[in-house]
Amino acid sequence: MGGAFSEPIVFRQPRPSRAAGIAGVSVAGAQGCKKCELELGNNVSTSVVTLQRVGDVNKYTRQPGFDLAPGKLLITPDKPFEFRFNGTSFTVNYMTIYRPSPIRVENIQADAVLSLNDYHTAPSHVILIPLSTANTFGLGANFVDRIMANVSGLAEDDTPISVSVGNDWTLNSVLPTAQDKSGKVLVSVPYFKWSGGELVEKLIKEFWFLKWYGWVPREGDTTTILLKDPVAVSGLTAAYLQGLPYVPSDKGAPAPMPGYVYQPGKCLTCANKPRVDPAKLEEIQAMATKPPQLTPEGMGEVLMWFGVAVAIFFALDIALRGSDQPVIFFIISAMKWLVTPRQRPGTPPDQ
Repeated sequence: MGGAFSEPIVFRQPRPSRAAGIAGVSVAGAQGCKKCELELGNNVSTSVVTLQRVGDVNKYTRQPGFDLAPGKLLITPDKPFEFRFNGTSFTVNYMTIYRPSPIRVENIQADAVLSLNDYHTAPSHVILIPLSTANTFGLGANFVDRIMANVSGLAEDDTPISVSVGNDWTLNSVLPTAQDKSGKVLVSVPYFKWSGGELVEKLIKEFWFLKWYGWVPREGDTTTILLKDPVAVSGLTAAYLQGLPYVPSDKGAPAPMPGYVYQPGKCLTCANKPRVDPAKLEEIQAMATKPPQLTPEGMGEVLMWFGVAVAIFFALDIALRGSDQPVIFFIISAMKWLVTPRQRPGTPPDQ
């Protein structure tokens, strides 16, 4: 049997293009993602790491089409770091540092980047933390300094060395956190997020005989989280970074895909404090319990809307009695009366 709609009507979106070269992200170009939650686990510190230069990429496990580029520093913690993103657990088994940062933020390219996980093994998640030289710096600089201070001891080949970084070497230094009301320890600084390096066409909506297809990130591809603001490093660390080989952007990280989102950051002090200024709280509560009073201006509004209702009622009544004027005439007349400026009660006439 063939019905009136035996074949579905299909709507397809054009395939989005991807920026070439050094891709950039911006707050204005991102979609909102206030519900995004990057949660740190209990194990985000270590006292010993293994440090080595990346030379012969054939020695490493590789994702097809994406190598662990020569010039990167490979950092392996004694034990993996634990994270959760939107309820999905993942681990950071290694880190890389290289220059420059492969992705611009607000058209600014950071001097270098600290990558938690790296794309060459196709991990489920990668966190990119831009690094920039600054006159003032904090805990993040100390975190990076303890690694970069050992670069001069590395051989030119891939020979690893063991580095003691201290028992206070923790990712909280470069990923500031806040504890929410449920006890989750969430990254509190702003960041961007996107998934995958390839898009696939997928049915995204279906209604009766109508089908809509769109482009979505391929399942199983890496989710990238990029901090919006760089971590400031010391001048000494900046000098070490400048001594690293240059890594082309297309070897650092895949360009972000259209549809990337932005998390503006979690409030550090909102968990246990009222959102309203305590000085104004009493005034607001008094206003909430005070019975409403009808002012002359408010009475004018009530009379105006009452007049509109009466006008519409009489317009329909006349039309139903067989008036030779069309119904639309009365409706338009009522609308004109509504928008015509008139003096409010209690206000002086126009001069």
